Amino acid sequence: SDQYFRDSIRKAYVLETQLKLLIAEIRIKEAMDFTCLICMEPMDVYLKPPCKHYVCAPCFKKCVHSVNGNKCCICREPIYLSN
Repeated sequence: SDQYFRDSIRKAYVLETQLKLLIAEIRIKEAMDFTCLICMEPMDVYLKPPCKHYVCAPCFKKCVHSVNGNKCCICREPIYLSN
């Protein structure tokens, strides 16, 4: 009946809203847990070399200017910097 249809629409809307909220909460948690694997600090600014190991900018800069040269801080894959 008409009332059943309206109740179903309302329940679907509530469920959709709850799912959107849950997704937003998960994204916030992921952002808060996004830490550098080198210094274990939260990453506000990060770099992703071709090997896809996220590291914070300060650790990346230290690694590039270290004895190891232009290599990933995690796997030591060569990184080619463009000017």
